Amino acid sequence: MKSKSMVFVIAAVLAVAAVSIVINYGLMDNDSEAKYEVDFLFERNTGEKVWSHGSGDTPQDALKNACDKIGYELEYTGTGNTLWIDTIDGIGWVAAAPEDTTKSGSSWVHYEWDSESGSWILTDYLFGNLPTGVKYFCFFYTDLDTFWAPIGSPTAVPA
Repeated sequence: MKSKSMVFVIAAVLAVAAVSIVINYGLMDNDSEAKYEVDFLFERNTGEKVWSHGSGDTPQDALKNACDKIGYELEYTGTGNTLWIDTIDGIGWVAAAPEDTTKSGSSWVHYEWDSESGSWILTDYLFGNLPTGVKYFCFFYTDLDTFWAPIGSPTAVPA
């Protein structure tokens, strides 16, 4: 009688393990597919243009992945929809000299590619709120006028 009980216990343990494996690997969503697949353009008002593809489950993960591929250091504040990019490749906000009345400073400005118009569009959201459908995103380092509007815009276009 004891051996039959032991066989049932072992069979039950194996059945639970098999069900767990099926649930974890067979029935759940495919986690290997990243939620964000983005081609990032890092363009500076000096003319330097660098493209890098990034992927991840969040905008932050995708950007970090893209920066890692090209050796750019990334510093940011916050997470999720409050994510604020502080520096990319060691470059961040620089205030204008007090005597300069033509600009407020220099910073990374966010653009997304609009395929319908074939141009870069200035975003009106923080990077952490990047919509999942955005395929091309640009960080453009440029001067900002006294009203905080970018002076210039990206010139590189997606291939």
